[in-house]
Amino acid sequence: MAKLNAKHHYFYACSRFLYFTEKAGKIMNTIKIVAQERVGLGKELTSKVRQSGMMPAVIYGKNQESVSIAIDYNEMYKSLFKGMGRNNIYTITLDKKSFDVIPYELQFHPISREIRHIDFKIVKEDEKVRVKFPIKQTGVSIGVKKGGKLDQKLPSIMVKLFPKDICKEIVVDITNLDQGQELLVKDLNLPASAEVLKVAKTHRVIVVSAASEVPTAEAAPAAKKAK
Repeated sequence: MAKLNAKHHYFYACSRFLYFTEKAGKIMNTIKIVAQERVGLGKELTSKVRQSGMMPAVIYGKNQESVSIAIDYNEMYKSLFKGMGRNNIYTITLDKKSFDVIPYELQFHPISREIRHIDFKIVKEDEKVRVKFPIKQTGVSIGVKKGGKLDQKLPSIMVKLFPKDICKEIVVDITNLDQGQELLVKDLNLPASAEVLKVAKTHRVIVVSAASEVPTAEAAPAAKKAK
């Protein structure tokens, strides 16, 4: 499989917006949410939280005692489709305290896919955080136009980076990807501070295979006669 010619292909991260001011390092452009402290644990109490239109959640972080909270379900659900999607940074206000956090783990109902619980992790401008970037395609591969088959081997990538470098997704322009060529993780134009996790830099992201050499339906009878 041929490697990508970097001179003729480009890859870029998109839908990014600045979370920090350049001088103060202060988090900005966050989604604001007001929370209520959740007192007590157990299925019965958690069920009552959900019945009231709220979502149970927890805030935790380095050298920070975890805090059980309840947030408005509809408000949180809608926010996951804005800005950075699941990579949004939130400012959660609880009484007189505020926490800058990112959704770290979401739990879903196995059938309805309703969000049941969210773990929020506190983020700081000088500490890297783990996020997952979906990998999206744009354009039509020249190899596909010639009859080849495109196969995306890696739908998303896990990285560790500073909050200021968080973006919604990685968009790959596949226009000039020809038959027999492949895109590797190392070819992706990731944010400056990103450290790739779980996969090697040589892991294949997208592959364009050559057109099939199997005879077509029209060519098959002719092939039999030739025998």
